Amino acid sequence: MEITAMTAQAILRRARFPAVLKYYMKKANVSADALAAKCCISPYLIRRTLTTDSETSSSHIPFTFPIVLGIGLELPPTDVHFLLRKAGYQLSNPGEEYNDLLSRIIDMPYPKTIAEC
Repeated sequence: MEITAMTAQAILRRARFPAVLKYYMKKANVSADALAAKCCISPYLIRRTLTTDSETSSSHIPFTFPIVLGIGLELPPTDVHFLLRKAGYQLSNPGEEYNDLLSRIIDMPYPKTIAEC
């Protein structure tokens, strides 16, 4: 049975961060190790995130982690913001320098590497 884009989006809206991350990784055909290397982060952190799917799964996720992963996966800005919300965060204070900087990083044209951001 093929999952349509609309069905996938409906499933993702109800899913927790680890499931959403797995979806984007599968879609990009990238392993945890390859993504970690691309993002300049520990593969352990990605594997731990992927295997944690409890009610408190987003409690150990650093604020910038979803942004780094989204850039590493070369996701469009809307998907990076979605990943950020799934981790329990939101850039909700426009005009705040840090939030504006992160929004600009997310909205940069791809492909960019983490080092270039």
